[in-house]
Amino acid sequence: MSKVCILMFLVWLSFNYDVIQRTSHGQDVPRKEPLPLRVGDDAPTIDVEFWFHDGKVEKLSLEHFEQGIVYVIEFWATWCPPCVAAMPNMSKLQEHFPQNSVRLISVSNEPRETVEKFLKSSVSGNQGQTFLDFKGKYQLTSDPDQSVYNDYMAASGNILLPTVFIVGKQGQIEWIGNHGQLRKTVDEVVQGTWDREEFAKNFNNKQEVMLAIRRMSVFRQSHADDPDFVLRALENEIASLSGINEPQVQILTAFRIQVLATCGRYPEVESAIREGFAAAGSNVESVGILASILPQLPENTELDRRSLAELAVTQIQNSTSTAEQDQAMSELGISPESASKLLQARVYAWAGLADEAEVAAKSAIKLAAGTSMESAVQTTLDEIRRMQDKNRVDP
Repeated sequence: MSKVCILMFLVWLSFNYDVIQRTSHGQDVPRKEPLPLRVGDDAPTIDVEFWFHDGKVEKLSLEHFEQGIVYVIEFWATWCPPCVAAMPNMSKLQEHFPQNSVRLISVSNEPRETVEKFLKSSVSGNQGQTFLDFKGKYQLTSDPDQSVYNDYMAASGNILLPTVFIVGKQGQIEWIGNHGQLRKTVDEVVQGTWDREEFAKNFNNKQEVMLAIRRMSVFRQSHADDPDFVLRALENEIASLSGINEPQVQILTAFRIQVLATCGRYPEVESAIREGFAAAGSNVESVGILASILPQLPENTELDRRSLAELAVTQIQNSTSTAEQDQAMSELGISPESASKLLQARVYAWAGLADEAEVAAKSAIKLAAGTSMESAVQTTLDEIRRMQDKNRVDP
C-alpha cells in the first residue's frame, strides 16, 4: 500500500464529482429503470447513433455478439481527463489483438458535434497528433440518446467514468471495472483462464451498493417536495447495507448530507461529515467521496467550513491506495499527486480559504504539466483567482 502516492479514485472524483452531484439530484438518471445487468448475464445489444471512422460518420449496430470474439466496451466523455488519458492505451490494446479476436468500442453519450470537435483537438505531449488518429484503431462512438448507456451503465449501477465492460466469447458479461486491470483481464478472457465466478462473488456487494445509489437518485427526484421522507428512505437504505464494507456506501452518506443541507439542518450536516470521515479512516475511496461533496454544499455560516476543510485535507493526505489503483495510475500516466492537490484546492475554495486554495492549485498544475489533467487544473486555478479578486473588491 502506498501513501497518497497513487490515488486513482481521487482522480476520478476530481473530475466526476459533478456527475455525482447530477446523479444525486436525479439528473442523468433514466426515467424508467432498466433491469439490473450483472456479471454472467447476456450482454445487451449495441445500437450507437454515431461511429466515427475513415472520414465518415455512420451508425454502429451489433444485434448479436460474434461467437469467439471478446468485446471491450468503454464508456467515456470528452470532459473526463482519465478517459482521455486512457485513449493511447485503448489504441495499443486494439493493436495488440486482431479484430477477429478482440474488438474495442468506446461510447460517449455526448452530442455528435461535441465529440467531433474533441477528436480534431491535439493530443497533449504529442506534437502534430490529434485524437482523430485513434479512431482508426478502435471504434470511437457517440450515442446521445443514451440507449446503450442505460443498458450498460444504468443497469449495472455505475455512475463514474471511465467504466469498462468485457463481453466474453459467448456474449456474456465477464467483467466490469476500470483501466487498472483491463489488459490483464482481457488476456485471461482471451486465453480462457478467467475466473468469472470468483470475480462476480467479489463484485456483487459493490454492485448492490451502486444499484442502491441509483435507486435513491430516482427516489430523491420523485420525492423532492418531501425531504424528510427522502431522509428516512436514505437512512433505511444505508442501514440495509450495514453488512457491506464498500467505500461507495459513502455516496449514500453524501446524499444524506445534501438533503440535510437542503432542510437547513446544518448542525446535523456538520456531525454527519465528521462522523463520515471518522468511519472512512484512511480508505482513499471513502475519503475522496466525502471530500468531493463539500464543494457542493452551501457556503453557510452555520457550518465551520474552515475546520471541515482542514479535516478533509488531512484525511486526503493520510489516505492510502491499493495495488490496483497504483497500477491504473501508472498505466494511464496521470499524476495522482496533482489530482489530490486539485481536490484539496476545491475544498479550500469552498471554505473561503482562497490563499490555501491557490497554493494547492498551483502545486496541482505544476504536477499536471504535460498531462491530460493540465487544462482542468488551470480552470480551477482561474476560478480561485477570480474568487480572490472578488474578495479584494468586496471584503
